[in-house]
Amino acid sequence: MKTNKIMVSICCITYNHEKYIEECLNSFISQQTTFGYEIVISNDCSTDKTQLVIDKYKKLYPEIFRDISPVKNMGAIPNFYRMML
Repeated sequence: MKTNKIMVSICCITYNHEKYIEECLNSFISQQTTFGYEIVISNDCSTDKTQLVIDKYKKLYPEIFRDISPVKNMGAIPNFYRMML
């Protein structure tokens, strides 16, 4: 990334994707860009270890990860709409 100005927001919702979320997040951060971007993630109160993986990436890449996870389960569509606000 060549600039800190955010030009793109990658928005991702998740629920109980412990087996897949790391691959997903790696695919986001592996993109080569000439512009700034952020990764906005909203974990809908997963009952597996999804949040632990997200927390790991937030620590590794604090400048690009923004976790806006709700405090109680909302369901996929409300979680998506909330993330887009």
